[in-house]
Amino acid sequence: MNFIAPLWFLLGAAAAVPLLVHLLRRRSGATTEFPATRYLLRAEREHSRAIRLRNLLLMLLRVLAVLLLAVAAARPLGRLLAPAAAAGHAPTALAIVLDNSLSTSVIEDGRPALEPLRDAARALVEAATDQDRIYLVTADGQVRAGSRQSALAAIGTITPLAGAGDLPGAVRRASGVVAGMGNIASHVVVLTDGQRTTWDTPFDLPEEASVTLFVPGTPAPANRGVIAASPRPERWTPSGALDVRIHAQDSTPIRVLLGARGRELRTVARAVAPPGAVIAVRASPVDTGWLAGRVEMDGDEMPGDDVRYYAVWVGPAPRVRVLPGAGPFAQSAVDAVRSTGALQAGDDVRILSADELGPGHGAVLVVPPGAPALHGAANAALGRAGIPWRFGAQGGPGTVRGDDVQFTAHRSYALTPVGVPETDTLLTVNDRLWAVAGAANGTRYVVIASPLLPEATDLPVRAVFVPWLASLVTNHLAGTGGVVMHAAPAQVFRRPASADALVKPDGTTIPLADEQDAAPAEPGVYFLARQGTTTGALVVNVEEIESVLDRLQSTEVAARIRGPQVGSVSSRESLVRAAFAAGGTRTLVGPVLLLALLVLGAEAFVTTFRARGTA
Repeated sequence: MNFIAPLWFLLGAAAAVPLLVHLLRRRSGATTEFPATRYLLRAEREHSRAIRLRNLLLMLLRVLAVLLLAVAAARPLGRLLAPAAAAGHAPTALAIVLDNSLSTSVIEDGRPALEPLRDAARALVEAATDQDRIYLVTADGQVRAGSRQSALAAIGTITPLAGAGDLPGAVRRASGVVAGMGNIASHVVVLTDGQRTTWDTPFDLPEEASVTLFVPGTPAPANRGVIAASPRPERWTPSGALDVRIHAQDSTPIRVLLGARGRELRTVARAVAPPGAVIAVRASPVDTGWLAGRVEMDGDEMPGDDVRYYAVWVGPAPRVRVLPGAGPFAQSAVDAVRSTGALQAGDDVRILSADELGPGHGAVLVVPPGAPALHGAANAALGRAGIPWRFGAQGGPGTVRGDDVQFTAHRSYALTPVGVPETDTLLTVNDRLWAVAGAANGTRYVVIASPLLPEATDLPVRAVFVPWLASLVTNHLAGTGGVVMHAAPAQVFRRPASADALVKPDGTTIPLADEQDAAPAEPGVYFLARQGTTTGALVVNVEEIESVLDRLQSTEVAARIRGPQVGSVSSRESLVRAAFAAGGTRTLVGPVLLLALLVLGAEAFVTTFRARGTA
């Protein structure tokens, strides 16, 4: 028998109350006998033994009632006899969580690490009966339900994912699937290779979940993989470098390939990468525009991480002009980027105060005027330019946060939309918009809520200001504006306003209708497009942690799943016994409370009988 809330056993201390009452009742003081009551005393002495036994019985019944209430409060679980138990096990709802993350694709002894897990799953299904309910849950959270035959067929079709999936999430989902089955027992079995990075963070399960873990316990094989490939700068004008990092025990040769969509990728560089260190590989591609690339190494026992993808735009540097209203810090930042060749002087993009907007302005980075008195003119100029944003009331100081930057805004103005503009939120401050990007009348714009001055924000005096401004110009305002987004296989990503479709490597299109969409399950470069024009890229890569194959034992994995009924086994036979041992296991709160009620009824009967006898 198990108890879900054993701390309630402390309630059993209340059983001392009836005992104390019984002992106190035995204490008596001096008595005086009256002649008229002597015959009553004589009768009492004749029946004193029966009275003592009745009082002892009352005390025992009251103590037992208190103890039973304490046991019920501790929520006991136990196995009840059932007719089906004699034939094997009681009907069970069994959820099998099968780890098919990328790490299970590694070849061990001539077959993938997934095979022993599939064998264990088959053994569980073959031990099931027609009265059992079988659910198969994979690392990506997909649930398959059906008969024994359909479950066996499904197990044979499961293959390793292209990424890590979410195994803890799959366990939680499995426990939810089998929860609330009424009188039928429920159990969750987790079959995993025990990859340490998968089980790094402990997590909680519902109280009623009963879980058994099975890890084959074989040592992790050696592995090497490409775990990082980042273009530097984000746009090449026209050459650039690629920061590459690998996971390996020794230095490994790598190849860098790059090419335009629809063309065969060309090798643009080769290098030997040391393990763990970042190396910069320089490349000068022949093609221009949005290009897809990959870094690859020779295949090993887990080929899924031997390739890493990247995307880059190649072409002339954007031409930028800073108007006086933007302030001296913006001008200094642009001059610094120009010295590297990443920007040129020109009028393709202008950085200006909103009151400086005029006709034919082109792409613009708009800041509020430094003087609040000019806000009326600034908002009027925004209206004439067709930019659907206005500067509102001034807000208090706060922390500005984005994906890659964080700083303080001492003074900012509310960005108020006109209508429902289709824009991307770049930065926020105190849950308000601080920077937005979009397009109006075919022209790109970025509007920020603070002047680029130290008295308004500390951004201009931070080291991140120059690269942040360069990224803003090249990714959102340049004539080939767009952004490179990154995601793991099947991970949900936020659709940018500048895209309505994904273009696969083979040229087919995936519409993007929702604000959030799931990335493709296969790694690769998928170009973002709007009305047929390429506006960026979504790069899907395997998570870095999947290259690290270090493993935990069953007991170590079990320790990371926090629940009242989590155990582990080391053999397939023990796994089958544990999976169906829960058959017939029920909560015993009801039977214990019923027994307590019977005890209280007996106590009431004895008390009533005693009162009648006394009368």
